[in-house]
Amino acid sequence: NDVVVTSDADNAGTLTPGPATAKKAPVFTSITPATAPAAGGSRHILVGTGFTPGVAVTIGGHACVVERMDEQTLVVTPPAHAAGALNIVITNTNAEDVTEVGGFTYV
Repeated sequence: NDVVVTSDADNAGTLTPGPATAKKAPVFTSITPATAPAAGGSRHILVGTGFTPGVAVTIGGHACVVERMDEQTLVVTPPAHAAGALNIVITNTNAEDVTEVGGFTYV
């Protein structure tokens, strides 16, 4: 349905809705290397699709430094963490996210 807007000066305009834009979740494909020393600080290439400007990445619930290269490539630097396998969560600014369970291991 159209929306009609009228001001006090009898100026009127009609807004016609356009097509709906669906929120798209990012897609995880791989991270290389998939391991890091417990001290953190190493750089990793994360590949997938749908990475928007401002995308955030956490590993084990801890924020990584993220450098977005393009819609398909991120360079991430995870912080220090105890050894073990952890989830990777990629979250776009539209709050859509993807989780790779156990996708990263600190050694």
